Amino acid sequence: MGYASRVLFVFFFLNILSRTYLLTNGKAKEKLKHLYWNTTNEIFLISNTDHIIDVNTGSTQNQYDQINIICPVYSTFTQENETEKFVIYNVNKEEYETCRIIRPNPRIIAYCTSPYKERIFTLSFRSFSPMPNSLEFHPGRSYYFISTSSENELQRRNGGFCMENNMKVIFNIADTREPVRTYQLEHRSGSRINIVEDGVEDTKYLAKKHGLEKLSASNNQLPQVASSANGSIANINTAVKVILSFFIISVMTIA
Repeated sequence: MGYASRVLFVFFFLNILSRTYLLTNGKAKEKLKHLYWNTTNEIFLISNTDHIIDVNTGSTQNQYDQINIICPVYSTFTQENETEKFVIYNVNKEEYETCRIIRPNPRIIAYCTSPYKERIFTLSFRSFSPMPNSLEFHPGRSYYFISTSSENELQRRNGGFCMENNMKVIFNIADTREPVRTYQLEHRSGSRINIVEDGVEDTKYLAKKHGLEKLSASNNQLPQVASSANGSIANINTAVKVILSFFIISVMTIA
């Protein structure tokens, strides 16, 4: 194995290790009601909003919901031309609203193409995944799923069941990140700066810490990028990376 190949192997290995570590520190909270992906499911009726699904509500930062997408299955006595087949795509908002897939390489979530076999696809609504290029669900965002297949054209990218049967859903991911508070501080010179502190309520302590005289707290709750829990996990994860890097590099050097 050449030097470049060994370096690539090390980075790939560390990436998988760190993601797996994060995954094992997460916990599935519960499974949502099954999503039966067929035209007779009332969730797809245009007269209701059942296709808009809120997930991870009431979860902590290390918990996540799951849902099973269940493809239609038929007895062997059913003629194949009487079965329903779908390709389910993850799309952007514009594609969702127009039932038209614009991107040349859309992300495929599921193939419901074997009508005589039970096919179940489980979605885990977590913000990280141990597998590269897999779909990750970030707090505070919405994710759109549609099927533009038709009775006669499985790979159709426009209209299809999405337009005719409203076969589309939205998953709204709850924002489980803890809020932070923004403080405005005034220096002796009169200049003002903004300080963001996580979970600090003592304004006198902040003023002393930053060498400032006056301080006023704004109550706008801004979502923080990473929680303290995630931060501690990230620190441990970084330490693991460093230790393993030294170990693997030593092995590579000896080799």
